[in-house]
Amino acid sequence: STTYYWRVLARNSCASASYSSTFSFTTSSCSTIMSADLPKTLSSSGTPTTTSTLSVSGISGTISDVNVTYLVGTHSYIQDLTFWLTSPAGTNVQLFSQICGNVNNFDLDLDDEAASGTLPCPPTDQQSYQPSGSLATLDGEDPNGTWTLTIQDGADQDGGQLTNWGIELCVNPPSNCTAAAVVNNNVSCNGDSDGSATINPSNGTTPYTYNWSNGGNKQTENTLTAGNYSITITDAGSCSQVATLTI
Repeated sequence: STTYYWRVLARNSCASASYSSTFSFTTSSCSTIMSADLPKTLSSSGTPTTTSTLSVSGISGTISDVNVTYLVGTHSYIQDLTFWLTSPAGTNVQLFSQICGNVNNFDLDLDDEAASGTLPCPPTDQQSYQPSGSLATLDGEDPNGTWTLTIQDGADQDGGQLTNWGIELCVNPPSNCTAAAVVNNNVSCNGDSDGSATINPSNGTTPYTYNWSNGGNKQTENTLTAGNYSITITDAGSCSQVATLTI
């Protein structure tokens, strides 16, 4: 992952303004983890539920994107099947359910950002499709722990085998955010409410949220009265810092 910083300067033929505060963003770090407990038999007897797991460890940061990759297996009459992904935090996302009818087998990827949510029949073209549920609901969770793929078979007789699956995990790395408060204007007179101040975050992952002790939620707050203020900034990676100022 890499952090990029920039500032903005407004300039025209008449004059130049001051540089803005510093903004930043951090690129995500991605890795692919494959299940190692395969193959799994999809029984042709009854209406079985089959699970396969994979373990993730040693990844710092929070999830920014999850994709299911190389989901491959055999099964006659694929309309019997419903697929779920469960995160280590216990969040369930339906991948697809009872599609296509009397066709066989599966070989595809699932990605919220895929071009289409309409899966082919049979879904064996090794392309990427949007899942029926939203994998984005996993964003912000800890990626470490046990991930579970669950296949529910809703009918007797037909069976097959899960031969491969994995996940691509992208994370927002932990940040070391900082915050500095700047008083733009003190109040003109005692009792006035025309003070102004700005909180400048840096070294974090955008976007930031702002929580002022007077209830404000903007980077710059105007109409401030005389007094002491504390401002908590929180970045996209859940790093928080508190800055204080006096108007």
